[in-house]
Amino acid sequence: MKINCAKSHHVATVYRTSAGLVYVAPIHAHSHGDKDLPDIPHGDQEPRRWFDLLDADGAAEDDELPAWCDCGHRMLSRAAVMEWLADGERRVIID
Repeated sequence: MKINCAKSHHVATVYRTSAGLVYVAPIHAHSHGDKDLPDIPHGDQEPRRWFDLLDADGAAEDDELPAWCDCGHRMLSRAAVMEWLADGERRVIID
């Protein structure tokens, strides 16, 4: 499942693997400025990835999943992501 913002920026992806559902999202220190080109790494601002097993033991206790897009920082709800998956969503657009 792919998660995008309303401006079509990539926010996160969920993969089905043999280990379970894996949540993957880029994380940055800050959003790009008006003159930055988002596809060019900026020193320490090169995208980092957050990985999380969605259905691991004890994972439900931590509901917040960090994410980032060119609009800035985001926190997604693990429960909402799991609900979207249960509903069969393949692509979700968030505000």
